[in-house]
Amino acid sequence: MSDRKGKQIKHLSLRGIEEATRLRRLLDELDAFSLKEFRQSLGLSQEKLAALVKRSVRTVTRWEHKKMQPRITSLRKMIDKILQD
Repeated sequence: MSDRKGKQIKHLSLRGIEEATRLRRLLDELDAFSLKEFRQSLGLSQEKLAALVKRSVRTVTRWEHKKMQPRITSLRKMIDKILQD
């Protein structure tokens, strides 16, 4: 592998780690704010949020009751929704 490609791969890996860290911090902030309030601020029902992030309503309920934490991919979809509006 060329040195240039190695640097590109390292850069992409670091960007992925940085993004994951930012999203995890957001999750920690959401923990204080309440996912339910966050969802409602977006004007979404549990059903609509579940469909948006391709998860079950039961999973969204578990997030809201802090039985589970959303995965980073689900957080990214929620953030994308915010940025679209």
